[in-house]
Amino acid sequence: HEDTRLHLSLISGMSMYLHGIVDAAGAYELALRSVAAAGKTGSPDDAAIADSLLGAAYCLRSDQLRAQEHLKRSLHGLPHLRRFHASQYLFDFRSSSFSVLTHSLFFSGNLDQAVDCAKMNIEEAARSGHPIGLFRALTHPMRLYFWIDDLEQVELNLSKLEHTAESYSLAPARAVALGLRGRYFVRVGRMADGIQLLQESLEKLAI
Repeated sequence: HEDTRLHLSLISGMSMYLHGIVDAAGAYELALRSVAAAGKTGSPDDAAIADSLLGAAYCLRSDQLRAQEHLKRSLHGLPHLRRFHASQYLFDFRSSSFSVLTHSLFFSGNLDQAVDCAKMNIEEAARSGHPIGLFRALTHPMRLYFWIDDLEQVELNLSKLEHTAESYSLAPARAVALGLRGRYFVRVGRMADGIQLLQESLEKLAI
């Protein structure tokens, strides 16, 4: 099943790109291919990964009930803190499922559950000891905290983001943290400072 697993790995990378450009149709097509590939291997891990991709695709299609069904099944199928998927499939599917589930719950009006989901993602990532995984887990819920105007949580996460980026010399992460700090400044009325940081962040990300 090695060729099939390689195919699933390539699907996962392409799926990540399609989600970034919000190609709902393409992401859904790839997710269906991942389900077929997982069916060939018969691996519970591969089935959970396919559920993660399918759940994310349904979220893009605004079918939040189906999205949550697949994402929760993915989380149930992927044991806590299993990290080998991050290198084999380009990113950590458990953390990814948590992130998409957070947004899906918000979009369907389940605010408290969305906040709890974001918190669990951050806590697991912190325990994992992987700085990139932690940075992703801290970054993804920031939209939620801005949406619900939880500025205390925004500030807390920003401090953790900045500390993680500096401690591990993660240049792209520093640029993202800079942009989020700029957005925070704009939100609290420090318009000039916020615009300056947003411009600096864009310049660093463009390099």
